[in-house]
Amino acid sequence: MTLLIGLFFIVGCETTNPPADRSSLAARVAQGEETAEPLSPYAKPTIPNGFDAGEEIGLWRLQSIGNDGRLVTIRVATSSCTHVDHVVATYDDNSIALTVHNEVWQPRQGYACTLPLYSSAYQVRLREAVGQRTITGECTPGDANPAQRQCETVRQTVESSP
Repeated sequence: MTLLIGLFFIVGCETTNPPADRSSLAARVAQGEETAEPLSPYAKPTIPNGFDAGEEIGLWRLQSIGNDGRLVTIRVATSSCTHVDHVVATYDDNSIALTVHNEVWQPRQGYACTLPLYSSAYQVRLREAVGQRTITGECTPGDANPAQRQCETVRQTVESSP
């Protein structure tokens, strides 16, 4: 009989970005920015006991733009404690800036989270077609810091996707 043992490394979830201010988000939306919800089948999980909720800006990479120019698929770095809350799209003549807002669970003493090494695909329907504009806001992959290493994982997933 063979015994298989899985080893999972867990660490406390720490936000590397300051929590987003919901009042400033509301002001930006009132000034013409649009909040786009993911269209992918998605049930936002309930905050479990032993955790507090916060918010941070998420790491993402563009995966594809649909034929209509309005449906974009993005890949977002996620973990057991990091879940997409919403996506804000800001438009100008040259670009469409996407900002992913994540709900982040902060573990209390005795609780932990997995590292944010997953990537999940989300489809976001834009109010305007991309056209000749560029989509901005993607994370920068690299090896200089944890955020760049997480982004590198997302980049590799995007490049290996059909």
